[in-house]
Parts: sequence; C-alpha cells; structure tokens
Amino acid sequence: MKKIKQMKVALFLFSFLSVIVFMSVSSLALPDVPKKSSNTSGNMANNGRVLKYDGWVYYSFDESGLYRMKEDGSQKKKICDGMYDNLTAYDGYIYGYCRYTKTNNPEETGLFRLKPDGTERVKISDKSMLFVTIYDGWIYYTSFDDNFKPYKMKLDATDDQKLSDYSASYINVDNQWVYFQNDANGGRIYKVKHDGSQITEVSDHGNMYTYLNIDGEWIYFSGHYFLYKMKVDGTELTPLFEELINNVNSKDSWIYFSVFEEGIYRIKTDGTQLQKLRDVEDFVSGISLTDEWLYYEVYDVKDSSTRVYRMRLDGSSHQKFKITEDHVPDEVENVKIRIDGKFGEYSNVPLNLYGRILLPFREILKNLGVPDDDKHIIWDGKNRTVTVKKDNITILLTIGKNTALVNGKEYVLDVAPIIYNDRTYIPTRFIAESLNKKVLWDGEKQIVSICEPAEFEKVKDILAKTNDAMVNSVERYSVDQKNSMKYNNDYLDYEIQMTAKLEIDSKKRLCNIVGERKILETGNITNFNSEETSNIYCWCENEKIYLKDENYDLWYESELTEDEWENFKRRVLSNYSYINADDLICSGFTVDETDEHYILKGEHIFDELISGALYELDIVNEIISGTNTELLINKKTYYLEKINTTVTGKEKSSYGGNFSIAVSLENTNFNSEARVTAPEGFDPDKLINKKAVELVNFISQAYLYFNEIDNFEEKSKEFITKKDFNFDDVKQYIEAIKADDDVFTVCVDENSLEYGYKEEQIETKDLGKDAVYIKIKSFTEDVGDKFIEEADKIENSEDKTLVIDLRDNGGGFIISANDILDYLLPRCLMNYYISRSGDMLPVYSNDDYKEFKQILILVNENTASSAELLALGLKKHLKNTTVIGRTTLGKGVGQLVYRDDDKKFSVYLVSFYWNVKEQNVMKSGITPDIVVNSDSDYLKEVEKLLKSKR
Repeated sequence: MKKIKQMKVALFLFSFLSVIVFMSVSSLALPDVPKKSSNTSGNMANNGRVLKYDGWVYYSFDESGLYRMKEDGSQKKKICDGMYDNLTAYDGYIYGYCRYTKTNNPEETGLFRLKPDGTERVKISDKSMLFVTIYDGWIYYTSFDDNFKPYKMKLDATDDQKLSDYSASYINVDNQWVYFQNDANGGRIYKVKHDGSQITEVSDHGNMYTYLNIDGEWIYFSGHYFLYKMKVDGTELTPLFEELINNVNSKDSWIYFSVFEEGIYRIKTDGTQLQKLRDVEDFVSGISLTDEWLYYEVYDVKDSSTRVYRMRLDGSSHQKFKITEDHVPDEVENVKIRIDGKFGEYSNVPLNLYGRILLPFREILKNLGVPDDDKHIIWDGKNRTVTVKKDNITILLTIGKNTALVNGKEYVLDVAPIIYNDRTYIPTRFIAESLNKKVLWDGEKQIVSICEPAEFEKVKDILAKTNDAMVNSVERYSVDQKNSMKYNNDYLDYEIQMTAKLEIDSKKRLCNIVGERKILETGNITNFNSEETSNIYCWCENEKIYLKDENYDLWYESELTEDEWENFKRRVLSNYSYINADDLICSGFTVDETDEHYILKGEHIFDELISGALYELDIVNEIISGTNTELLINKKTYYLEKINTTVTGKEKSSYGGNFSIAVSLENTNFNSEARVTAPEGFDPDKLINKKAVELVNFISQAYLYFNEIDNFEEKSKEFITKKDFNFDDVKQYIEAIKADDDVFTVCVDENSLEYGYKEEQIETKDLGKDAVYIKIKSFTEDVGDKFIEEADKIENSEDKTLVIDLRDNGGGFIISANDILDYLLPRCLMNYYISRSGDMLPVYSNDDYKEFKQILILVNENTASSAELLALGLKKHLKNTTVIGRTTLGKGVGQLVYRDDDKKFSVYLVSFYWNVKEQNVMKSGITPDIVVNSDSDYLKEVEKLLKSKR
C-alpha cells in the first residue's frame, strides 16, 4: 500500500484498473427557498441511507423500516416500513426512495415524501430510479427503464425530460450544472446544464471514476486504484492515496474511504494525516457520516446479510449498531471506567443502553469498595433483585424496573438493570452516586471517571492554584526534558531517545531549544541494527519558529499552519495552562504529600505531553492500554516542578505494533534573572530559503551523477541563502552542479513545459488494407492511452502491419512508452530501471497483448529517451519488428521531475538508467536494421517490406 504525498517530485509509473459500482446520490431544493440539500454529497454517493436533519438522525439499512433517533442513539423509533435510500430533507419533509419492503409489494416501492415523524407519507412516483436528487423544484434521476439515462421531472412527477443520451450515475447538481459519471464513456466525469444543453467532459484523464463527492470547488472520488481530488472545472487532478478504494465520503477537511479487504481510513483533503480507523476484512458496502459518527455497512457473502457498525469520526467508540428499536443494548468495548485515578479491569464488555453505561454488577461494586461477599452484595434470583450494603447505605435494584430504593427512598432510574448474556448489569452512574461518589463522563475519550468528592475538591483546589501560579506568576523558566519512545512489531523494534534543554520566556513568547535525538532500530526478520544521532536547534520569537540545518550551519523559518502555531504555543509557551482545574482532569488524580510538595498521581493522559511522541513514532491512530501521570507541585509557590508520564498501547493499523512512551519534564530557574536570548549564529537576515532547500535536497537524493559533483554543499549554500530566486537563478544553479557530460538534466520555464501539449500527439492514417500508420510526436502523459485507443480500432491485426513513426520524438513520460509496450508485448520483463545506489526496478507486461503481422519502426537522429525505450523494447522482444532509419540519439536514462507551481518552473533531473535485456542505448543509440540516408527513402523501405509480406 502506498500513500501518495503532495510533493513536487513524481515518477509517473502507474497502473490502472477500472471498477464499476452502482450507488445512489441525492440532494433537494424547492422553489423560492435556498437550494442547498440537507444531506451531503458524500452520504448520497454511499446510497443516502443516513441523514442528519433538525437534531435527528434518520436511517434505513434493511426492509424493517425507516428509523430516526438522536445522535447519541436514544429515542430510537421506526417511522415507516420499507428500506429507503437517497434520503434527504427540505422544507419540513423527508424524501427517500423506497427500494424494498418485507411484503415485496410493488405498490409500496417508489419515491416518497413524508413528515419527519412519519406521518403524511405520499408516493411521488413509481418510476424505477437510481441516483435520485432534488434541486430547485426538480427531481433529477437516472432511469432504470431507459438504460440509466439522466432525467429530470417536477416534484409532482410531471414534465419528465431526458437530459442526455449517455448512461449516467452519481448525479450531483449545483446552481448551474448537473455533474455525473458518464458510464457510456468509460465512467469519466461529465456535466450538463439543467436544461440538457452544453454537455461537457469535465476531465479527459483516465476513466471509471466513482463515488463522486462535490464539496465547493472540489470533487473527491475514486478510480484506477487511486483516491483523487480535482477542481470542478477539471483542473488540478491530484492522486491522494493508492489502493483499491471504495465508499468515498468527505466531511470537514477529511476524506473517509474503505480499502477492499483491509479496512476504513481517513485522510486530510490535502493528502496528509492518513489514518486507519478500523480493520475490516469483509466487503464494506457504504460509509455514511453525521456530525459525530461514522456508520458503515458490511456485506456477508456467506448468508447475503448486511451488518451495520458505527464509530466516532476519529475511529473511537466502535460498536455494532442495532437497527431496530428493540430494547437491546450496544456493546461498547472502548468505554473505560476510572475509579479514584485508576482504571479497573472488567471481564465483560460495558453496555450502552439509551445513552447510559451499564457494567457487570459484582465487578463494579467490588471496584467501588463494596466487600465481595453475600452480606454486602446479595442476589435474589427469585425476585430478580440486587441488594447492596456499604457502610450505612443500602441499595435495592430490580431487573427491568426503572426505580430503585436507597435507604428506603425511591429514585427513578434513567435505565433499568438488565440481564445480558446471562450477566446482571446495573447503571454505573446511579450506583456510584448512591455510594456518595462523584461521577463524570468524558465523551471524547469514552471514560467514566468516578472519585471521592472530598479528594476531588482537594485536587481541584491544588490544580487551580497551580494553574494560576504558572500562568500568572511565572514569566521565565527552564525545562529539562527526556523522552523515550519505543515501538515494536513482527518486523522491527525501534526506540527514539530525546533529551532537550528549553529556556522559555512565556511573556515575550521566546524559546530556545537545544537537544539531541537518537534512533535505535533493529530488524526482527532481516537482522539489521542501526543507530542514528542528530542534534536539535530551535528558536522561537515574534510568533515564528526557526530551525537549524546542520548540513549548512544555517537557520531557516519553519512553515507552520495557524493550527500548528497554536499547538506549539499551548504545548511550549503556555506555562502548562492545559494542566488546570477542569473537572475531568481533577477526577483522574489522587493526592499524596511530603513536607514540601503535593504529589498528584493518576491514570490521566494529557494529550499535549504525548502527541509529539506519537508523531515521532508515526502513530496516527492508537489504542491506549495503560497510562500513569505524576505531578510534583511546590506547596509554597504552587509551581509545577516535575511531570512524569508513561503510556503504553497498540497501533490501530494492519501492522499492529506495540508502543510505549515515557516523558519526563523538570522545571527550574523560575523567574531567573538570566534572559532568554537568541542562539549564537542566528541572523534573521541570513536564513535558508526553504523552497530552495527543497530543490537542493531533491537533487542530493535523486541525481544519478551526484557522486561526480565537486563541492556540492558550497555551491548549494549560495543558492539556498537567496531571499528570493527566479528562473534564471535556478537555471544557473543547475548548470553549476550538474556533471559536465550531462546534457539531459534541464530546467524549463512554464511555457517550455507546456509547449507541444496543445496539439494532438497521435497521428494515424491507412497505408492500404494491409497496414496502419501511427505517428507519435512526443510521449505526453496520456499518449499511451490514445495510442491504445487508435490501435484498438484495428480489426484482424494479426494479418496487418503496424508502422510506428518515432522520428523527431524526443521522449517524455516513460509510463506512456511502457503502456504501449505492455499493449504490444506478451508477458515478459519489458525493461528495468537502475538507480544511483544500484537498486533495480523491474517493469513487466501483462498476459494480454495485441498481435500484428509485423511492426515497422521509423527513427532518426532526433529519436530519444522514451521513444528509444519503445523502439528497443519492441525490437528486443518481438521477432517481427524492424527498425528503419538512422541511428537514434542515445539517451538511456530517465528523469524525475521537480515542479514549482508558484515560481512556474520544472527541473528534469537524470535519476536512473533504463535497460532492455541488459542493453542500454546511452551515447550509442539504436542502430537501425535498415539504414536510410534521406527522408524520402523511409516510405520506399516501408513499401518494400509491405510487399515482401503480402
């Protein structure tokens, strides 16, 4: 599996697979009101089976009915029978297409409208529809009866109009256009005006795009084993992730999707922060999103059934979703119970019933301090009651009864005790509060926190005074930090050790950090060991962060987003403002004392202390199994002098690694006379240009002839310290560092980059009934697809000659040449690339290929690069290939491309050799089988060969 990062470097070596999936899309608008649908484009692309509207969640997953409930799962109620999709709402009505019913009565299927409580249900149309959406008083849909062609009709089902003769799916409508997947043209994205005019292909890149999500100016979708985004005008097509993608849904700068037989993921819309939310090996048939929850459907092939699950948008609180309104609790395996600062162990999973947590009665009572004997915990099986006695408190609970007695006084319960899987469960909050405990609920982390009220108040008083002292009294202080971060799985063990000294002036927002970072890595399978040590230099002033590059002994400004800067301020410059008297924090600690210090201990996690460590370990989705935090607070000053935190857990991913984190912070020199000053050698007027460093690093990592460069660092230092640079500066730098005999590494401006792409690169003509001529002018990114499109039109190819004209073709994208080779060659090792380090990347063809009677290739001295790769590949692998012309240029190397979209230039950097059957054409070129002296001789030689084969 590969994550496609949004870098400026790309080697275009892709393979494609088209996937057809039929889902439903819907939105709604009525005349004289705002036109925006109440359901999202992403939900509608996933069947539209979940709708969040006016404080309610509406859903329909099977024939049992259409239901609604509150976001927390309470007040669940069926409002009508039948299985509905394309759910949306507007102007006080719910709209949906009833697809199936338990009785299979065709009168009960069709497009319906009903009030939110299920009343006033009216059938609008009984037409067979897919991908229904409603906009501005019109219903848009694809007609099942007319080969899925797109239509629209008024809300009363009159004035039915066909919009296009193309088969369509995934309909989205905005104020000007109807967007859809054109099934008649390989699934490419099209748009058409509301009246059916101006049908337009949005993008001619690839085909078979599915799960179209339109969100503002962007379209998110899947296709060709990739997750993509693209502007609605067809520009900026960007791959974000490579795998077999399904169920794309987008919300709040995140894209959620499933990977076949692997699980459910999410990724930021800019291509960063890939997170695996859940391992799912079965087929996921839909992902729906509300404000807080992700619902997904899993199809079981064995019994043709569908199961529904839900989890928080970050992957937490995973639970099987009970569709019906029966009083059956949900198992909530992620809910944890913390009592007096410590998490307890429970042999049976907690339950959620009507939004309330229930636990096995004997285990929770024991953890609350009730003696585990028949005098204090009394079960009456005959009357199905539980009696609890502790100190001077007696509690009587009855199974199924929503009232309880505490010392003889009756109290109403939010939820009654139940028996589940032969275990008695009781409501956690009620039993704890009845035993005079304080109970708090942390919805974000799914923690029930129970504590002694007196201890809670004592902790709250200490933390309130500590927060006040640190935030309002401390201006300057020093921090000695030590982090140990360990990770292991079946493949490797590694540890990151980090020590740092921080000098902080929180009032002036200054911070100087000097530290060391050591990585120790051991391979569990390959038996390797490595150790890497690097230094850390960081300076913060004027709300900017600067880092030192040791390679050049220079500083550069770190480019932080607003959120990253706010996070840095909170973690480093806030004087631990996040350690405060919040109730949830206070409930997680108990207090010990010495003569000079308060020692707060508890199994509470401060995210600010471990988020950096998780980032270092590259863990984006974790399950915490153990934690402990200790705070040392000065009794006199209430200054926070020490923090120790340990965390253990498991990475929630297919790798399934275990991790441990230990963070130690010792704070000293409070309000010292010593001032925080900039580090030695720091000069804000002599900073590294970060964009220039990107290019320099790209060259140092990828340049094939890098080892031949003299004084690379010195030559680069002048370039990277330019405050700004232009195309001429880049061109001068490239000329200065590249090898003397390297004529193929070039820097081009935007006009040069685009030249030649404006005209068709494929030219075809018939040479009689026995031959077809195809000229390839250059290898653009899509020329392989266009060649194949033309060649597919040739009937009885095994009886015909194919003439490929590569004269004056200077090359281009290698992937295009390999696409053509794959099309024309039987399964074989077509060629392979060799990097600077000697690593080899083989490129194979598939089993299927197009066979010709003979292939004639026309070349000349200007035939180069990818054109030579195509010519040599056919010549070496096919016995019926003849090369005609003059010796080719001899460019047996490939380039990686660095693109700067802001400054409008590209660097084509020689980065690897390519070989065909051990032969490389570098400087030698391809010697033709038949040599011609003048251009007029080419067709003569072609005619001779055609006659010889007749």
